[in-house]
Amino acid sequence: MEVVSAYAVLFNGGLAVAPRVIESAEADRRAVPMPRVVGERLVEGDVAAEMVQMMGAVVARGSGRGAAVPGRFVAGKTGTTQDFRDAWFVGVVGVPGGVGGTVIGVWLGNDDGRAMRGVTGSSLPVRLFREVAGEVR
Repeated sequence: MEVVSAYAVLFNGGLAVAPRVIESAEADRRAVPMPRVVGERLVEGDVAAEMVQMMGAVVARGSGRGAAVPGRFVAGKTGTTQDFRDAWFVGVVGVPGGVGGTVIGVWLGNDDGRAMRGVTGSSLPVRLFREVAGEVR
């Protein structure tokens, strides 16, 4: 959650966000308000935009190509830790220009620290991201 929150700052134009997992809820067939909290500026907007542009290139022509969703803006970063113990992709699916959208983080690993055979951030995590991101409206 912390890593996804850190990337969300960039995808939010440099402004802090309050992470949450639940997007919507209902009680007695009525929507329960889910307030959106935007915090202080943590990164200058132009710097955040440059970072998002670079992460867009990761998806357009780099290790994150498998995360691309046709017709949608996608930017993100792959990662693999030593000895293939962890593999991840954190990205955003949203509008062109990169500000706003839905930030999604996919992490794969074994709870006991064992290596995963050949799983990298550019393999299964980007495919899982693409499946979830393809359903985001």
